[in-house]
This record gives sequence, structure tokens and C-alpha cells, in this order.
Amino acid sequence: MSRLETQLARTILARNLKVRPGESVVIESWSHSLPYVGAFVEETRRLGADAMVLYEDERAWWSGIDSRKTKPLGRMSRSERAALAAANVYIYFWGPEDRPRADALPERVGGSAMAFNEEWYRIGRKGKLRGCRMSVAYATDPLATKIGVDGTRWRRQIATAGLADSGRMYATGREIARRLQSGKELRIHHKNGTDLTLGLAGYQPRVESGLIDKDAMARPYGFLANSPAGTVIVGLDERRGDGTVVANTPYIMPTQKVGTGRWELSGGRLVSFSFDDDGTEVESGYRAAGSGKDRPALLSIGLNPKARGVPQYEEIESGTVLLGTGGNAFLGGKTALPYQLYSMLRGADVEVDGTPIVHGGRVG
Repeated sequence: MSRLETQLARTILARNLKVRPGESVVIESWSHSLPYVGAFVEETRRLGADAMVLYEDERAWWSGIDSRKTKPLGRMSRSERAALAAANVYIYFWGPEDRPRADALPERVGGSAMAFNEEWYRIGRKGKLRGCRMSVAYATDPLATKIGVDGTRWRRQIATAGLADSGRMYATGREIARRLQSGKELRIHHKNGTDLTLGLAGYQPRVESGLIDKDAMARPYGFLANSPAGTVIVGLDERRGDGTVVANTPYIMPTQKVGTGRWELSGGRLVSFSFDDDGTEVESGYRAAGSGKDRPALLSIGLNPKARGVPQYEEIESGTVLLGTGGNAFLGGKTALPYQLYSMLRGADVEVDGTPIVHGGRVG
């Protein structure tokens, strides 16, 4: 085990989830994530808790897919239900390893293989489980090849970001959240030409720091944190938005790369956007989206000081501002649309009713 793996296990179990002596910790792993499991088992035992490992074999899982026997894959056994119901803490290492192939499965096939999902969450909620999804296992070599990054370096970036002080991020995020919820007007500006005014509608912000508070436990899936984490996110007033955003931070989504570019908003609508490179794929997705795609939806501010340009997690970097249009019902907003268009900015100033909450890309 590397020092980084040991540090990550200690951060997640001891600091974030606060595992106590005598508790039951279940660790679910796929073949590719086994190198991390030893550190989590050792840390569980160091804390005086009991560890149990659930293992899914990559080859056997794909054999079930290829033979069209997906019902057994999507069914929870009695023993798994019992383990989940008795657990206090749950650690999930993402799988399968071949993410591009899994993402390309027909909806019918993928849905059948993951049919246990709602039952799993129902049992977890009932048992007041607390846990964490480990994104270091999501950053697999097949996915890294697809998005054009080095897999080993990517996993190291994710694990390092997972070591950030969740308590400090939470405290900073709660203060920002307080101002966002009570404020009326939000302004983003930057020397690159960004100057945008948005409205705040009193929606309750979410602080994602790796800790699980009472607000998270009240949400259907909030009892599982994510590692790495580090954002405060809030739904915006869908009717207000005027000005310009010049994005200076590209980002990678599961299916595409999005470059920098320029947005123009007027009267609460996105009236134009352009990219510095080829934005054909993004534009195509935007045209196909439904009503409300042009409305201000959400604002996210990064809190994580150990994250720097982590592919697919760019928004958690401390001080990074992410603006989204489209759906925001999941944040208490009025636009029920399963689509968002994002723009990302480093080094910006953000003010709520004239009071700075981010200054030159610095929070806290």
C-alpha cells in the first residue's frame, strides 16, 4: 500500500465519516479497485470497527452482460440485504472498470443490470447509513484513454484532492451558503470581460465537502458523500440574468470535452454562446434540449484547495465558479429539465448584494 492510499483511507473513515469502535463498515470493490481496499480494511480495524468486503469480479460481470443474463446482476441477495441493513458505514469503489463500454450499453440492458439501485438506497436510508463513493475508482484506464488523460496521474490527482480538510471546506461553504440563501442579487466579474448579474431566489444551497450533515441526510441520496468533494451549489432565479461570461477554464464531461468561450445573457435568457474551439457537439446537445435550457439554473463555487484542474472534477477547485443554464429542480428550482449547459471561470470576483464571497478566485 502506498502512503497516499493510507492517507486517503484515514481521511475518509476517521475524519469525514467518523467511524467509531464497534461499528460495521462494508467496503464494496470491483477487481480494479482492490489495491485501495487493504488500506480501508486496515484503517477500519485501527479505529476499532469491523470490516467486511463485498467483491464484484469484472470478467464475471461482463460475462453476465454478454450472455444476456442480466437479471441476476440486478438482484440483491438475502445476504447482501442483511449486510447492508446491519452496516453503519458503506464505502463504494465505482465499477465496472470498462466505463466507456458500460456507458454505451443500451438502456434496457444497463437498467436491468442495475435494477437493485432503488432497493439499495431504500435499505440504506432506513438504516441511517453513512458512506462515501470513491471517485478514484471511476478514473479507470479505459476511461482515461477515451478522454485523453494519463490514468495513473488522474487517479493520483483525485486521491490527493480527497485529502482536503473537509471540516474547513464545510465551514467556508456554510458561510457562503448563508449569504447565497439570504441574498437577492449576485454579480460575477473578471478582468477578461466577464460582468454578469444574476438573481437569487432563496433556494437552499448545498455544501458538498465530504461530510454528511443533517441537510444531506434529509435528501434521498444524501447519506452517501463523494470523494473528492468541495463545492457549494445553489439554484438561481430563473427569470434574471444580464451580462457577459467569458469562460477561461475548459472541462471534461463523461461524453465530451468543453472548451472556453463566451456567453451573453439578457432578460433572464441565454441569448448567445460561442466557443474558442469546435463547439459543434455542445451546440447540438443544446439545440436538442427542451424548454428552459436557456434559463439561469445554478451557480457552484469550488472549495477544494488540493484540487487543481482534475479532469471531470474541475469545478471543485477552490474559487472556481461554474454557471449552469437549464434544469435546476433538483436544487429546489422551477425548471424540471434533465439538461444543463455549463460555463467555468477561474480567478473571478463574486459578490452577493455588493459583499464579496470570492475575490480574485480566492474563497474564505
